[in-house]
Amino acid sequence: MTVSTLARKHGVHPVTIHKWKREMAKETDKDSIDVHELLAELEKIKEENNHLKKAVGDMAVSKEILQTAVEVLKKNQRSEKLKPRKK
Repeated sequence: MTVSTLARKHGVHPVTIHKWKREMAKETDKDSIDVHELLAELEKIKEENNHLKKAVGDMAVSKEILQTAVEVLKKNQRSEKLKPRKK
């Protein structure tokens, strides 16, 4: 499988994969880096990204629920203050 095909499959530009290869070669002092290793790392990062997006979405929903609850409590407090007290 070519780098172009793998890049297309994983939604990145082929030049990016070659750039990663060069960077990893510098860091690890190797002449050749396995493209499959890079793509495996990419998949791991994508999975983590999806997990984080879901967590942020869940937090946004929780925030909205809490804001609604605060509004309801404030409204209830205001209406309690306006009611005449019975003696």
